[in-house]
Amino acid sequence: MLRTFAVVLIVSALALSGCQTLGAGKAKVDSQIQDLQNQVSVMEIRLKENEEELLKTRKSVQQLVSENEDLRAGLSDMKKKASKSSVAEFRKPLSKQVQIALRNAGFNPGPIDGKMGVQTRNAIRAFQKANRLPVSGDVDYNTWQALKEFLYKKQK
Repeated sequence: MLRTFAVVLIVSALALSGCQTLGAGKAKVDSQIQDLQNQVSVMEIRLKENEEELLKTRKSVQQLVSENEDLRAGLSDMKKKASKSSVAEFRKPLSKQVQIALRNAGFNPGPIDGKMGVQTRNAIRAFQKANRLPVSGDVDYNTWQALKEFLYKKQK
């Protein structure tokens, strides 16, 4: 029994001395674990902040895209209205005006007599072809838009 008690005492002494050594090591490990947990917490906070910033940026981009689409739709509508009103307000020019503009542009309409004869129509067709317009021999809106700049100035 004494022998058992001595063994227990020796084992206890060894255990206590080992626990003290282990205790110092455990405190160091616990400190390192706490440091790592603190770093993880800081990273989680930063991640949440970055996610919130990303969400705000996405909303801003979506708003800008929506505004851009609205502006494009408005511009398209304005172009259509402007085109329709310009075409609707188009009045055919006088035959003399067409003949003068054709001559100034370098296309021979024949005599400037105010009559839409064969020579004038051929000159209109030549002008339309040269300006990549539909060739009809008639002075439509697009033909006159291209031709009217020559009404008061000669081509060089």
